[in-house]
Amino acid sequence: MKSLLPSLREKKRYMAFEITSKNEIKENEIKDAIKKSALETLGTINYGKAGIKIIKTGKKGIVKVSNKFVNHMKVAMMLIKNINNEKVTFRVNKVSGILNKIKEAD
Repeated sequence: MKSLLPSLREKKRYMAFEITSKNEIKENEIKDAIKKSALETLGTINYGKAGIKIIKTGKKGIVKVSNKFVNHMKVAMMLIKNINNEKVTFRVNKVSGILNKIKEAD
């Protein structure tokens, strides 16, 4: 199968985020909370169009998303207030089109 031309590919952005909480939170709980919030905020159709992929999680993480849905994804992440009854705050540190620039910021 022949690959798509660069002009026909979907544009993507990488979002570096940081979580602050009093206690440690498991990575799979963070992933589930992000997916659930994005699905509630964007809806099923737009969730699929956004192409959300969680690359790295933990206290600092990276999410890959379509360039058209960056602001929607920021809102979805900011709406997460609790993960397993633990108060958390999400903060998006940087958005870039290149993964290496995001990794340099960490």
